Amino acid sequence: MRRRPKDPLPHLPPVIEVDSAGFTRREVAEMFGGIDPSIISKDCIAIGITPYEPLFKKDIWRLYVLACYKRLYPYASRNSFVRLCKDKGDAAALAIVHIAGGSREDCDDLIDRFIAKKQTKPLLV
Repeated sequence: MRRRPKDPLPHLPPVIEVDSAGFTRREVAEMFGGIDPSIISKDCIAIGITPYEPLFKKDIWRLYVLACYKRLYPYASRNSFVRLCKDKGDAAALAIVHIAGGSREDCDDLIDRFIAKKQTKPLLV
């Protein structure tokens, strides 16, 4: 009788499970360069994401656009961003990201890199 080989990293779920499960505020803060998670929470509330819910790729994209807006207008309020997007729509959001030097692909790469890093990071016991 042959023995089955052991899984080298049994404590890490596959990438698909990590991605579909959503991300916490703390993980998104780490993804955006280690900023304070309370800033992410305030941003989520400003753009209409319910508190304490997991964040999915579409939510991270919205937070990425808001981060680009903050990069362009550091002293503008979150509400001015929300009003701009309500008035001008998705075209304004894409223009903001383009002017700030980002893109949708950059956001997707940011998420994919974080998932890969999370897969290779050992859990602390």
